[in-house]
Amino acid sequence: CLHCGLVCNKCVDVCPNRANIALDTQGKIFKDRYQILHLDDPCNECGNCYTFCPFEGRPYKDKLTLFSSLKTFEESENNGAFFPDPDKADIRLRLRGETYLLDISQDRETEKSEEEYSDLEKVSWLFSLIFREYHYLLERRK
Repeated sequence: CLHCGLVCNKCVDVCPNRANIALDTQGKIFKDRYQILHLDDPCNECGNCYTFCPFEGRPYKDKLTLFSSLKTFEESENNGAFFPDPDKADIRLRLRGETYLLDISQDRETEKSEEEYSDLEKVSWLFSLIFREYHYLLERRK
C-alpha cells in the first residue's frame, strides 16, 4: 500500500468479491478518516483480507459488518448492523455481544474529540453515515 501512513486499504484491494469497502468519514469522530466496512452478503470468507493484512487483522471478522438479512445478522457473531427497512433509519446493531435497536436518523455529531465518544456513539454515527451517504449499500438483492 503506497499510502500506509495515511490509510491502509489492503483488505479492500485484495478482496475478489469487493466485500470490504473504505468509507470516507470526512475526518469526523474517528482518528482515521477512512473506516473499513465489511459487507456480509458478498463475502465467501476466502481469507485474502486476513492473509494480506499488515496488522494481523481479520477484516471479515474484525471490521464492522453490514448485514443484508436478519437471518445472517442473527447467525453471525460479527459486530455490525442490519437495516430491517432500508428506507428507515432504524437498525439492529450488535456491538461486543450486545444487541441494540437504534434510531440513527439524528446526526448526533458534536465538537467532541474522538476519545470523548463512546464506542456505541461512534458505531451509530458510522451507520448513520451509511444511511445518509452510502444508501446504495442498503439495497436488497432479489
